[in-house]
Amino acid sequence: MSTVFLGERADGQYRQQVAIKLLRYHHGASSQRSRFDIERHILATLEHPNISRLLDGGTCADGRPYLVMEHVRGVAIDTYCRTRPPVAARRYP
Repeated sequence: MSTVFLGERADGQYRQQVAIKLLRYHHGASSQRSRFDIERHILATLEHPNISRLLDGGTCADGRPYLVMEHVRGVAIDTYCRTRPPVAARRYP
């Protein structure tokens, strides 16, 4: 549904890396746009130390929406999932 890029503040005032989430938007895919807008509204209301903060958002010149979020260093989610046992094989206390 979207692509996430690593970005960096470019105005020289201070250094900050961010995650930029850009909708892979195709004209006429209004359901994707609606889901992206809902995600943006939900993220704007969340405050929790384990959830990346929403810093900004907007619309590109081509009409695709984007979110700018706090960048959290770590392993990519697909890599993490491949290195863990399947959910059915895990033991929980």
